[in-house]
Amino acid sequence: MNMLAQFSQNQKAIEIDGAVIRQDQHGRYCLNDLHKASGGEQKNQPRYFLENKQTQELVQALTDSGIPLSPIEVVRGGLEQGTYVVKQIVYAYAMWISAAFNLKVINTFDAVVTQKHIPDLNNPAQLRELLLGYAEQNIQLAAENQTLTKAIENITATENGVKFQQACKILNVKQADLAKWLRTKGWDRYINKSRASTHYSQERGYCETKFEEVDGVKPSGEPYNYTKIEFFILPKGMAVLAKHFGGAA
Repeated sequence: MNMLAQFSQNQKAIEIDGAVIRQDQHGRYCLNDLHKASGGEQKNQPRYFLENKQTQELVQALTDSGIPLSPIEVVRGGLEQGTYVVKQIVYAYAMWISAAFNLKVINTFDAVVTQKHIPDLNNPAQLRELLLGYAEQNIQLAAENQTLTKAIENITATENGVKFQQACKILNVKQADLAKWLRTKGWDRYINKSRASTHYSQERGYCETKFEEVDGVKPSGEPYNYTKIEFFILPKGMAVLAKHFGGAA
């Protein structure tokens, strides 16, 4: 099967193996079209993917991250009916189907984005727009660095640490990138599927793990007890991360 990526005049269009992946007015992509592009097998229907626990956790994480629109939107009836999702869920759905289809989807999306951003340097209007955009990006980057520096100063001036997701927001870094860095540097480990600090990071004052005994009641009415594990990155650790990810500390 061949991979195709093409544009319409007014909006980028993505086509995979003859199936056009529709977008809604907010730029979300239609899972039903992706299902068709994958071969349309019954077991790979979007509804099975959306019922998956990991998918629901991803949707919740995206919502908690503060993205400006709902990660999922269902359109019922009409020509545009279907389930529309943000790009992160597109990639997760493709990987859920197979690694090969995931790679095809990523390559197709990347090809579209690359073509979209290739300017015609012989066109004075496009060249001017490119230069203006570059200048605006530098101004915005400088402002973001100042904001980051101030945020880190506020964090390191307190005795309390921050949780993993909050640290990602402060540092403006993807959760996957920070998680990989923490694991590579030996700052964290997993206890009962929960992130926790290591002896190395605790000894150096980078991270801390707090344990709390929690009592609960099952739906059956039976009481139960479990240990709540919370992972914190301490001010000293945030300063190190800021220097690595944000160029400040």
